Amino acid sequence: MKYPRTYYEYIRTVNPLLFKYIKKDLSYLKTAHADKAPFFDIDQFSKYFEEYIDEYFDRLEENFYETYSFLQDKRNEETLTKWLINDYLTILNFEIFNRKTFFISGQLTENLAFTDYNVTGKFLEPPFNCFLLVLNDELAKQLFCNIVKIIVKEYEEPINIFVTKVEEGENFLLKFYIRFGKIQLERALLVKSEIKISEIIKTDWENLFNINEFETEEQSSLEK
Repeated sequence: MKYPRTYYEYIRTVNPLLFKYIKKDLSYLKTAHADKAPFFDIDQFSKYFEEYIDEYFDRLEENFYETYSFLQDKRNEETLTKWLINDYLTILNFEIFNRKTFFISGQLTENLAFTDYNVTGKFLEPPFNCFLLVLNDELAKQLFCNIVKIIVKEYEEPINIFVTKVEEGENFLLKFYIRFGKIQLERALLVKSEIKISEIIKTDWENLFNINEFETEEQSSLEK
C-alpha cells in the first residue's frame, strides 16, 4: 500500500535549513539534559532558533525556498515568522518523540464523526506525547474545507494533524497543528478528566495561556 507524502516529508525536502538548526537544538537539549519535551513555546528551549530566522530571511531575496513563497513579501513578514515558529516547534517535538505517524483510513474518519461528546476528558488521553495523524480521503478534505470556509478545487496533499500533549496528570493541554496544502491552523484544548468533551471543545483558545500556567519546572530552568 502506498502512503501519501506527509508534511514532515515535504518540509524536510524543501526546507533543509529548518532541519539544520533543529538538529543543533536537539543536540543542545541532549547535552544540557533539558529534553523535557514536549515544548509549547520557542522561548522554553531553543538556543538556535534566532540564528535560523536570521539565515532564513537572509535567503529570501535569493528566492531560496518555495515553502512559504505565497507569504514572502513585506506585508506578510509577521505572518511568515509565525509560520516559521510553528513549523520549528512542531517538527522539533515530533523528532523528539520518534516521528510517530498514523495514517487514518476513510472508514475510521467516518467513525470519528460519531464521537460521543457526553463522555469525559479522561477518554481523550493520547497514546503518545507527540504524533502525527494523516487523513487523505476526499470526505475529510471537503469537511475540513467547509469548517475553515475555504474553497479548494483539488488537493493532492493529505491533511496533516500534529498532536502534542503538554503537562501530565488529570489536566493537560492538547495542541493541534494542522497543515493542508497552503492552509495552516493551530488549535488547543484544555482537557480536564472530569469535564465532558462537549464542554472541552469550547476551550477559549485566545485566553487559554493567559488563564492557565503550563510551564514545568524543568522548562522554566531553560530560560535561566
